[in-house]
Amino acid sequence: MADLFLLKLSIASNFIRNPTEKEHIRWQLRETFTMIKQLSKAYLYRAISLALLILFITPIHSCSNIENVEPVYVMVEEPIKIDFEEIQNRGTIRMITRYSPTSYFLLEGMDRGFEYELVSRFAKENDLKVEVVLIGLHEDPLNYLENGQGDLIADHLAINKDQMDQVIFSTPYNFINQVYDINKAEITNVSEFNFSIDDWVLNETHQFKAETLNIGGVLSGKTIAKPTGIAWATRKNAPVLKQKMDDFIGKHIQVHEQDGHIRRSAYLNNLRNRYFDRDRLESRYQDRAYDVIYSGNLSPYDEMVKSIAAEAGVDWKLVLAVMAQESAFDPHAESIAGALGLMQIIPRFSKVTDKTELYDPEINIREGVRYLKKHLLREAHLDSLNRHSMALAAYNVGMGNLADARELAIMLGKDPDDWPNIADALLKLMHPEYYQHARYGYKKGTETINYVEDVLNRYSRYQAVYKFASLFDERNNQEMLAQRL
Repeated sequence: MADLFLLKLSIASNFIRNPTEKEHIRWQLRETFTMIKQLSKAYLYRAISLALLILFITPIHSCSNIENVEPVYVMVEEPIKIDFEEIQNRGTIRMITRYSPTSYFLLEGMDRGFEYELVSRFAKENDLKVEVVLIGLHEDPLNYLENGQGDLIADHLAINKDQMDQVIFSTPYNFINQVYDINKAEITNVSEFNFSIDDWVLNETHQFKAETLNIGGVLSGKTIAKPTGIAWATRKNAPVLKQKMDDFIGKHIQVHEQDGHIRRSAYLNNLRNRYFDRDRLESRYQDRAYDVIYSGNLSPYDEMVKSIAAEAGVDWKLVLAVMAQESAFDPHAESIAGALGLMQIIPRFSKVTDKTELYDPEINIREGVRYLKKHLLREAHLDSLNRHSMALAAYNVGMGNLADARELAIMLGKDPDDWPNIADALLKLMHPEYYQHARYGYKKGTETINYVEDVLNRYSRYQAVYKFASLFDERNNQEMLAQRL
């Protein structure tokens, strides 16, 4: 594909036969538009269509001087190209998905979902973190993929031959049959059915079971198609990522060529049972997948955190993200270093004299918010991303080690208020040539960098999920359930 597509539309030579027949001109434009639509790729088609539209609606003032009409040049951008190398350099893989019991949801503030856990396992094996890109029911995940806002679609996606000119699918990690809801349709002869998936056709087996646990009045019906593979999807120009996905999935599922027998790893079997087997204890996830959407509560401590954070002028969702990272919402948590409670407060840095009081959720949250606010105020001169990153780093590693990193950044001629420079300095402080000159000595910088990234990623997810929960309050309950949000 060339860097520049040059489109020269010469009305004089190609379109106009009679300068006075404007309808003829418009007809020719429509014909040309249709031809381009049939022959062009999607991204080229859109750009050319825009050019034709401009020509179509622009009045023709002087057809007699048509030889002076200037050609129209259209610049078409190359499709976004992000393959595995770019993802590795970034350090995160962005998962495009929807909020649902089969993909991603929150349970008492913690991330859950079959797709989320499977992508997280893939990411961990490739030294990556997962960034969740949540989209609404009616949003097209392909748009997010094409625009580079995500790297793979993981949303219980059935392999669709019609989409193979836009994406490449991974090796299937699940197989489903298509069934119909017997409450909405009667099909006695499958050959008479116009096989287009509409709003009453559901995926049998796992997604059907998962979804019907939350939506009443839906019953399984007859199988109407052969098993379909469920897979991840990525851009066609990301072959290395595709291969990495295939390699990962191939370790967890194998299909015998002769008899079609499916063998799964213990990990994949356990994951499937956890989310799709109603008879197992873990199936409680299905019953509670929409708790956040119904209630608007992200965690068990929302009301308390909202009140305390509001007094301090701190975003309560950021406080929750710190709490989740520090203790997974366990008020009795205690670290090896002696940090206690929900916000993992170190007693010697606390105003609370009796350390046992730090197991009290309200006292602990107040101490944590006070500590976090202090760091945020110190970085108030920075933009929000740098301010949050610096404050979280100080919360994790302490102001002394952060000061060492800033001094090192200055020595290296870098901006000490830019988080990437501080992250680089923290990594350098793990090496003797640097930490021997630092006031606070060695510190494992990778832990702090991971901490900042994890909290900010979780903060972003909380913001997105809370937005969906807010929409629930503004809509009819049944409509929201039908949309599976």
